[in-house]
Amino acid sequence: MEGPITTDKVSQHLVQEMGDTDDDEEPLNGSLWSKLPDEVLDQVLAWLPLTAFFRMHCVCKKWKEIISSPSFLETYSRVPFQTAFFLHLIRVNGVLMAACHDPSVNRWQRLPLDSVPINAYIHGGAGGLLCCQRVVNAFLVLSICNPLTKCWRDLPPMPHLNTATCFVRVVADKTSNTYKVIRVAQLQPLPPVRHNGARIELCTEVYESRCDMWKAVTNTPSDLRFIQGCSMSNGALQCRTSTTRRMMTYDLEQEAWAELFTQNLDSILDSKLVDCAGKPFLVTRVWKGGLVESIDIWGQKPRRSVCNSRVSDTTILEHEEEASSLLNIEWEEVDRMPNNLFQEWSSSAGLFYHVGVGNSIYSTCLARGATKLVTYNLCQKKWQLVVGCPVSHINTYLGGFEFCPRLDAAV
Repeated sequence: MEGPITTDKVSQHLVQEMGDTDDDEEPLNGSLWSKLPDEVLDQVLAWLPLTAFFRMHCVCKKWKEIISSPSFLETYSRVPFQTAFFLHLIRVNGVLMAACHDPSVNRWQRLPLDSVPINAYIHGGAGGLLCCQRVVNAFLVLSICNPLTKCWRDLPPMPHLNTATCFVRVVADKTSNTYKVIRVAQLQPLPPVRHNGARIELCTEVYESRCDMWKAVTNTPSDLRFIQGCSMSNGALQCRTSTTRRMMTYDLEQEAWAELFTQNLDSILDSKLVDCAGKPFLVTRVWKGGLVESIDIWGQKPRRSVCNSRVSDTTILEHEEEASSLLNIEWEEVDRMPNNLFQEWSSSAGLFYHVGVGNSIYSTCLARGATKLVTYNLCQKKWQLVVGCPVSHINTYLGGFEFCPRLDAAV
């Protein structure tokens, strides 16, 4: 077993990495490197990989204080966001267990979740934070936690405490280190029958960490009762609804829902919307003869922009129609999973889950007594079977999420 991490060991490692540049020069003195100024030590530690911070938390109080100090966190906040991870989550005997997969090196890393409240359901997260839901004294409570710093807190009571949650989405602002929680819920009890049919009323609630308050948003579309994924793009949340030809978008600045009209969604009905680096993609199952034949990836075609040049009165109407087309989207096929890989990964009777992680799409198949994972890299257009998950268990799978670990993410 390796010994504790110390400043002497850091300096020794630096000496070993740098080595002698010239045989005639005097060797570097390790004792000098062990007396690095605090600001230099912060610069070195800020670029360490995720696994190093897990170890440093467990070494001693001194190292935990170093990576929790304001000076280090200020330095760390200037380091560009590292690779986004795929968070694989299961529950065994009531205990949450998680592992992170790094797509850049194809490697798994265990993630401690002892800071997550017991019996909590994780909705996902953003900016290094996870959003959890649990029941406390017969009321729903949402919590925010940072698994790296092991900090968590309950959010203030929601306007509608006992409504059934349809979905929750966390949106993080990296510049201000703040976040918003968007929750769509179903009002209870159900309203009376209207117009010869039952109408399901939904509500939208938005929490802002900047002011530590919830805000209710009116006019929530009823289609959001069942959604098939969502994506955050250009300051708006896109949602794939249960209605085959409709998608809805929520503008965070305008605080309003609107409809996105799609032109060719009929051919990609069995699909889920995922978010990849701020761009929406559809992962769809291709059926043939009652069996799933393949997995397709679809992306949105570039939208038309409104011309800013001067126009005459006779063309104002044309430009107004062009402006309205900005809410129209059209999908195009990007790629299809190779048949041999699909046969190895999937089963027609299996359950499929899809999530976007950075520039990759992770597809999970729960079938044949095991959990199988495939990734698709959008930049390289490369499919890959992922193996070796340390917490894989088919009967206790809770979901997969994108996770961008950050020590400076404040709850």
